[in-house]
Amino acid sequence: TMPERHAKRYRPSSASRWTVCTASALLEETLPDTTTPYAAEGTVAHALCEQMLRGMLEGTDFPKDDCDNEMWESANKYRDFVEEELNAAKARTPDAKLLIEHEFNLSDFAPESFGTSDAVIVGDDVLEVIDFKYGKGVRVDAEGNSQLRLYALGTYSDLSELYDFT
Repeated sequence: TMPERHAKRYRPSSASRWTVCTASALLEETLPDTTTPYAAEGTVAHALCEQMLRGMLEGTDFPKDDCDNEMWESANKYRDFVEEELNAAKARTPDAKLLIEHEFNLSDFAPESFGTSDAVIVGDDVLEVIDFKYGKGVRVDAEGNSQLRLYALGTYSDLSELYDFT
């Protein structure tokens, strides 16, 4: 299920700020905790994606419930992408695994920091971190994305004793 807790300081989602200005993480702690309708919508979309991925692994369909067609289509495309990547990983490494909502520790790199990867595919020497983005207004690119880099770093650090990633 979706994580209900988040790092208080040095959150991967705000890494684009605190990796450039470390003091901004301290300043953020003084601000009230607020949310937007866009963030709430993103939370619902992430929960839908998680349920779809779990259903994919279990071989069950997920019924369309509390979302509109746009969210449903986006979640379906995400599930299909993850499934294609997992199948490609299994073609290379038959025992490749999909980890869903994998929590990792980043405290070796930023005090009291951790995060949760939406989807992680692991095989003998390959680690693939897939992050679902949903919403309107702010474009998010994967290239050079500090949040995704921290997800990869944390997941790598967490699993590197079990796998020989190259």
